[in-house]
Amino acid sequence: MNYTKSKKAAAILLAMLATTSAYAYNKDNAKHACINKVTEHGSGKYHGTSGLHVTDKGHHSYAVTGNVRSHRDKSTHHFSCNIRHKELVNYQVSQGKSSNKNAAAAIGVGILALAVAAAIDNHNDKHKGHDTGASPFDDMHYLKRQCKQNIKNQISHDRRPVKKIKIDEAHLNNRKLKGTGYVVFKNGHERDLTYSCNFDRRGNIYDGYYHFRRR
Repeated sequence: MNYTKSKKAAAILLAMLATTSAYAYNKDNAKHACINKVTEHGSGKYHGTSGLHVTDKGHHSYAVTGNVRSHRDKSTHHFSCNIRHKELVNYQVSQGKSSNKNAAAAIGVGILALAVAAAIDNHNDKHKGHDTGASPFDDMHYLKRQCKQNIKNQISHDRRPVKKIKIDEAHLNNRKLKGTGYVVFKNGHERDLTYSCNFDRRGNIYDGYYHFRRR
């Protein structure tokens, strides 16, 4: 093989290796992504993972389960993560101890867990141009509607029943929608808030938060 052919072969090999490296994703990646999310990279309310199990669902999609210790009550809680196409799309931590299989899962998960459980009309769950393959991020009305629904579900669970959520400001940065608004409770009281909703590439919310603020 002459020098020119050798250079071409080397270039092809390097390109193949680079492509493989760029798209490589395995069980270890899924496990670490889940642990980092649940423990917030060691700075959150949970630590000391154990009993980890990773299920490969194919197409770079994984289900990760295990147990984690709580800084608050020193007890062990069960957690799970769902990873689709290399992206962690949801996770949950049980309220009860890991031995309680019927424990409700909803603490420390931002908005998502309640959003999944909420009954949302299929029509309202689709963005403008959904049937023609348009991007959900071109439809601000859809993004705000989804975010409001999720915030409403979360506050209703954490506080008291909510009548409606109103958004005053909404700013989309990459796939994160954040801004300000207020909540109207069913008893007539109101609270101002800030919010953030993180969407995956398909326009589904996988995490988010809200904070009350002073008027």
